[in-house]
Amino acid sequence: MTISFGNNQGAGSNIVFVHLNSKVPRYLILNIKSVIRRFPSHKIYLITNSKKFQINLKGLESFTYKHDNFWFEAEEFLSHPREFRSNFWLISLARFFAIAQFMKQIPGPVLHIESDVVISDDFPIAKFEGLTEYIAYPIVSQLRGIASTIYFSSPELAHKLALFCVNQARENGSTSDMLILRRFYDRFPEDVYLLPIGPSSQFAYHDTADIHFLNGIKKGLKYFN
Repeated sequence: MTISFGNNQGAGSNIVFVHLNSKVPRYLILNIKSVIRRFPSHKIYLITNSKKFQINLKGLESFTYKHDNFWFEAEEFLSHPREFRSNFWLISLARFFAIAQFMKQIPGPVLHIESDVVISDDFPIAKFEGLTEYIAYPIVSQLRGIASTIYFSSPELAHKLALFCVNQARENGSTSDMLILRRFYDRFPEDVYLLPIGPSSQFAYHDTADIHFLNGIKKGLKYFN
C-alpha cells in the first residue's frame, strides 16, 4: 500500500513504527530504510517490546515498550485466539498502548506508519503538524477505521485512545483495532481529523455514507490539497 498526497515536509514529528512479539521482518527493515532515506530531518523510531527484537540501522532509534496496565487488561478482556500470529489481536491494540507510553517519555507529535505501508517523498508531514489538537487517521466504512497512518498530536490524546481501547475490549471481547478506531471517531468526533480516502461526493460511496463523514473528507481534501 502506497500513500501519497501533497508536497510538504516538516521536521517536528517523530516517525514511529511498532512491531511487537516477534522478530522484525525483512519488509519492515526495508521500509524503515526507505523512510530514513526519504526523511533525514526526522527522528525515526522502532518500538518493540523486547530488546531482542530491536535492529541496528543508522538513523533509527529504538524504544522498548514495557507492558503496562493497558496491555494486561486488554489481554484479559479480549477473547480472540492468542496463538494466532503471535497474539495478533492484542498486539494490534497494543500498538496504541506503546505509542501512548512512548509519547509520555519522548517529546513531540507522532506519525505512526504501519509496517507494510510505504510513504512517498512528497508525503505532507508539515501538514500533519498543523493538526495540533487531533488524532488523524482514515475511516473506511461505517464500522471501521484503519491505522495505516495515524497522527497523534499530543500524549493526552494518545492516552485517551489507549484507555478507550481497553474499555472497548471490556465491553466486547471480540473487538479489533479497526472497530475501535471507528467507534472512537463516533464517540469523540471533535478529536479526530479524517484523512481523505477519496472524493467527497456522495456518489463515490454507499448510500449509507453520512454527511458528517462526507464533510470530513471534504475538509481533509481541502487541507491536504
